[in-house]
Amino acid sequence: MRRPLLLLALALVTGLVVASGIGPFGGPPSVRTTGDAGGATVLNPFSNGSLDNTVTYVHVGERSDDPVAVAVLNDGATRSVPTTIRHTPSNETAYDRAIRLPPSASAVVLFHAPAEYRVTIRTETGPSALVIARTAFDCNDRTLGLVVEADGETTERGISTSMDCGG
Repeated sequence: MRRPLLLLALALVTGLVVASGIGPFGGPPSVRTTGDAGGATVLNPFSNGSLDNTVTYVHVGERSDDPVAVAVLNDGATRSVPTTIRHTPSNETAYDRAIRLPPSASAVVLFHAPAEYRVTIRTETGPSALVIARTAFDCNDRTLGLVVEADGETTERGISTSMDCGG
């Protein structure tokens, strides 16, 4: 008699967890596009450019104090850069759009919700991807960068602070 009740309770709890999006069964966090960083610190990973001409900010998840940023800098003529963000735990696409970047312009993605993500951009030479590990979310400011060169080749950059995040 106890076993059927235990199995029923387990099934009920599992159903509630799946329905609420808690745990590994949850989908990707919400995504919104804005014209600013919303007060978040975005470090400049580019030695040959700046983030002064950022045309769009994509926010993944609700605002947090220590987001991880990915910046894409166009070092060539105006181009559309197809950009896909995959939320690895759910294997779902959180964002899939082409971002129009004028010369020397950038787009910044701010990951507020700690998880593993895969960011893929496509240029005329093919796809380039960055993986943001769950462990990248700590007390440090961190920006990963992709430079899209004039010929469509990409170069990866990165910068972060190195504070001791211990308790």
